[in-house]
Amino acid sequence: MNWSKIKNIMIIILVLTNLFLILNIAFSRYMSQALPEGVGESFENILSKHGITIDEKVVPTLYEMRSTIKASAFDIDYLTSVFIGEKVQYVSEGGSLVAPGNDKKLTVRADKIEFTTLKPTVEKDERDILDALKHLELGGEGMFYDDITGYVKMAVDSIEIEGMYLDVYLDKDGEIASLSGVWPKIEVDTYKEKVSLIQAVNSIIVQLPKGSHITEVEKAFVLDRASDGFLVKNAWRVYNQGRGYLCYLR
Repeated sequence: MNWSKIKNIMIIILVLTNLFLILNIAFSRYMSQALPEGVGESFENILSKHGITIDEKVVPTLYEMRSTIKASAFDIDYLTSVFIGEKVQYVSEGGSLVAPGNDKKLTVRADKIEFTTLKPTVEKDERDILDALKHLELGGEGMFYDDITGYVKMAVDSIEIEGMYLDVYLDKDGEIASLSGVWPKIEVDTYKEKVSLIQAVNSIIVQLPKGSHITEVEKAFVLDRASDGFLVKNAWRVYNQGRGYLCYLR
């Protein structure tokens, strides 16, 4: 056997070894995300006891890997610099802080932002609205315009954060004439969390009426208030005969 044949055999052995290692790693990852045996059946039984049925294709067999998200309120000094453009004396009005300007007014509540001017608004334009928010550094990757509601919303890993929105109007110069909504600062951690629809079973049986049949499930996040700010919870939109119910980890 000449050296050329030996070299070819060695290359084939190396390729097969690498392929084996890749398949072994992929299988190990798959198994680490697999739900324990019988959990899916138990999930169906719990739903059945509460008068709810579910399509077999919807019953999960694997954990989902979700990003962990931190949400915090924007500092009022930062918002004032963004919207008013100068330092002002804040005024307290019924639990809200108000930053008045000459022809502008910023109101910040525990979870809501409102900004108004005296300028007339023009018809909404999706691209211009998103550009205006990015220019003020109030948006970023994942921000999108929802044609159905007319609100600007936020998504992480293409999963919408329910409860986070802005209703924005521009003036003829493309600047923000008025704005209102719930819009915290979002930070996405590199750590991924294992979650499953099955963990939201208590939320499902509370929200869905008896006689429901779950035909489809969509991934979601839910923005919720916390004592020290905001929480972003893992959630799913569960569909019963076309109607979606937002169910989340409590």
